[in-house]
Amino acid sequence: MSKESRSVDQINEAQLPRIIACGYREIKSSKTSLTFPAWLVQFQNQQFWWRSKRDFLLLFRASKRSIPIPKSSLQKLANQSPWKIPNTEISIQKIDSEAEINNYSVQMVKSVQQCDYFIRKLASCCEDDRVLKAWQNFSRSSDTDGLLDSGSIHTSDNCFAGQVGGQTSHKEAARLGQYFCSPSTAKKLVELTTEFCLKKKFFNSSSLHKLTFLEPSCGQGDILWNLLQNLKTNGYDAGCYRVIACDIDHNAIQSCQEYDIQNKYVVNDWLRSNFLATKNDGD
Repeated sequence: MSKESRSVDQINEAQLPRIIACGYREIKSSKTSLTFPAWLVQFQNQQFWWRSKRDFLLLFRASKRSIPIPKSSLQKLANQSPWKIPNTEISIQKIDSEAEINNYSVQMVKSVQQCDYFIRKLASCCEDDRVLKAWQNFSRSSDTDGLLDSGSIHTSDNCFAGQVGGQTSHKEAARLGQYFCSPSTAKKLVELTTEFCLKKKFFNSSSLHKLTFLEPSCGQGDILWNLLQNLKTNGYDAGCYRVIACDIDHNAIQSCQEYDIQNKYVVNDWLRSNFLATKNDGD
């Protein structure tokens, strides 16, 4: 191969889209309130844009699943974040807060190549209108919406939310199987619960036994704070009920306790426990 042809190949390779970094920005899921690492993709003309996992899934669906998405590779790379490909020129505006941290290793090369192949395969299949539209969206000249700086404290849109999103990493959250309900779902659940209690006349100050509310997986506290606020709004004194909050995540318990103290709510007991575990499962 001549020097001229090699030069052309190198130029073509450089113009192909590829993933060059992950985890220096994060995306918060509106459904779970968990944060996930964003992916920095290099497009033509040295354009760098952050993309979410959802952006990759939209590409996959547009191909009618004819081009397999490398889910395991994406997961492995996400677990290693933050990282960036060495010796790659990246705009300082794209990576700044934790640029000195780079967990990239040679063991990640194959996974990166598989993800790059997926992107490039989709880019070359734009004869299909559906794929073309999906690729145009994926290669748009802007970052994906909702970017957060990695390492910052993230809370949900609910003003009652604690700070568990910023204290527990996405990797640890995945290991624990955390899945937070949305603020709107938490509010609706509390409304239905208190309505049921009122209908059954469970609130009885003359009763020898208090009504006990158990939140088995308090997470960032959306259900807890909605419940306590609802009870307070409806004029129920703390002496009429008892509240117990559990979670397997120590960070969740700690952040909720701090919020409870700051806002003068009354949660009677905090338990770090796996509510679904049997006696033989331990904690």
